[in-house]
Amino acid sequence: MIHDILVPQLGVNDEFVTIVEWRVNDGDKVEVGTPLCIIETTKAVVDLLAENPGVIVRIRCEKERVAIKDLLGYIGDSWEEIQRLIPEKQATGKKSVGGEADIKATQKARALAESLGVDIGLILKKGIIREKDVQEFYASRQKEF
Repeated sequence: MIHDILVPQLGVNDEFVTIVEWRVNDGDKVEVGTPLCIIETTKAVVDLLAENPGVIVRIRCEKERVAIKDLLGYIGDSWEEIQRLIPEKQATGKKSVGGEADIKATQKARALAESLGVDIGLILKKGIIREKDVQEFYASRQKEF
C-alpha cells in the first residue's frame, strides 16, 4: 500500500508552505513519527512527521513552495511496490502529477532520461522536469544497487 504525504493545514490563513529541508532521502525506511522534512508557514517552522511506516519517495525539492493539501511524496511498504504503484496513481490522477501525457519536461531532460534509461514518468515533480531533476532521480536510484 502507498500512502500520500500531504501538506497539512497548520495555520488557518496559510495557503502555502516552504520546504526548508528534507530530513530523509528517497528509499529511506521510516517509522511512524520519523521527521520527514521541515516546513515553514507564515508564522512557524515545524517538522512534518511520518504518519505511516515504510519506504519514502520525495516529489518536492527543498526551498519549493507547496500548496496546502498538495502532495509532498509517498510512503510505501517497499521500494518495489512504490515503483509498481506510483505509475498507476499517476494514470488515475489520484493526488499525483498526472499521466505521462501530462508530463512537462525540457528536451534536454527527455534526452538525458532516455540516455540513462530513466522512465521520465517516474520523476514525480510538479512543473517542468529539467536535466537536474533527471540527474537527481538517477543518482537516488543508483544507491539501491
